[in-house]
Amino acid sequence: MKTNVPQFIDIEDKIAFQLTAKQLGWFALGGVLIFFAWTFFDHASFIAWSIIIGLFSLAFAFYRPAGISLVEFIKFGFLHIVKPKIYVWRIEDAGLGQKPKPSKKNKEKDKKKGKKDKELEDLDEIIEMLDSQGF
Repeated sequence: MKTNVPQFIDIEDKIAFQLTAKQLGWFALGGVLIFFAWTFFDHASFIAWSIIIGLFSLAFAFYRPAGISLVEFIKFGFLHIVKPKIYVWRIEDAGLGQKPKPSKKNKEKDKKKGKKDKELEDLDEIIEMLDSQGF
């Protein structure tokens, strides 16, 4: 049984007037806010507020900085300001050629490595002895 696999899943569906549901939602919110401005403000204030609200509605509906929606962009900026930032700098990470002070774990690893090196040397001696005797 053959089934069709959708190809463009990252593109939102167009609902009306070649606009997506999010874009229509931003325009609806802008329209509601402009209605409230018309209800509560005098004529000059209404004109100023309606222009501002209209520009914000257009920006939230269509402007996509860095390929993401303006809402996500603002959210990321807010999280960047609010989240704690911890920067850890280590000399060995900076590539300055200075070795870090050995810790207890590193000392134990070095001891184990020394034992392994000695065991390998002993094995090499045994191999040479067996080769020289013809075994």
